[in-house]
Amino acid sequence: MRTLLILSSFFVLLNGTITNWSESQPISNIDLVFIPSGSFEMGSNKRYGDERPSHKVTLNDFLISATEITQAQYAKVIDLNPSLETEDESWPVDGVSWYDAVIFCNRLSKAFELQPCYNLKNWQCDYTKNGFRLPTEAEWEYAARGVMQYEYGTHDGGISAFSANYNRNEGYSTAVGSYPVNIYGLYDMAGNVWEWCNDWYGYRYYNNSPENNPRGPLSGNTRSVRGGSWLSKWYECRASFRQNYPPDFKSSDLGFRVVRSP
Repeated sequence: MRTLLILSSFFVLLNGTITNWSESQPISNIDLVFIPSGSFEMGSNKRYGDERPSHKVTLNDFLISATEITQAQYAKVIDLNPSLETEDESWPVDGVSWYDAVIFCNRLSKAFELQPCYNLKNWQCDYTKNGFRLPTEAEWEYAARGVMQYEYGTHDGGISAFSANYNRNEGYSTAVGSYPVNIYGLYDMAGNVWEWCNDWYGYRYYNNSPENNPRGPLSGNTRSVRGGSWLSKWYECRASFRQNYPPDFKSSDLGFRVVRSP
């Protein structure tokens, strides 16, 4: 059974109170889904080189937002909407760099009197803090695959115009929650917008990554993104497919979701 924690200025289940937020302008609700600790086979031996080798990964439990962060949610925290596609505030926020996503995580943490995870002087993440951060690649793929080890992060593990928003569909992003949830109760783990992960990208990282809670290379030039988007071909929406961009890169098909420790 999934567990939801709802974040708002009226109903707080995170042992904190919101400061510097008026009740006339609450933070839009952010549902967090509990992902239990466990092991899975990360990557794929049948696919591209950076997905190989398939290897066992064991993760601690964590909470992840049920949807990609929406334009409304982002604007309530940052006071602006940077999106290039702005027809509906229930669409995922886009036009955000990795740095923008990290700043959002820190401000959201402070709003709930949680410990910010990021040092904005060097952009490093402190995983011992209890605030919000971006998911690691391993956390993201584990949440997408579910206990059934699906190839796609959809409700049935396959890909079709009825299960995900990719390049066979509308030709733009859609409101979060428009497609069925995956096995963990998460929306849009395939398609809609690419999602920033915390990790530096390393093409051969899987050759020597640790089994327990891998967090990517210590340095790099680009950050990993996952999940595919409304512009992507079907195979780019696979749970194990890896893409990467410079941390200052912005696009109309690139957003993020957040995680934190329970």
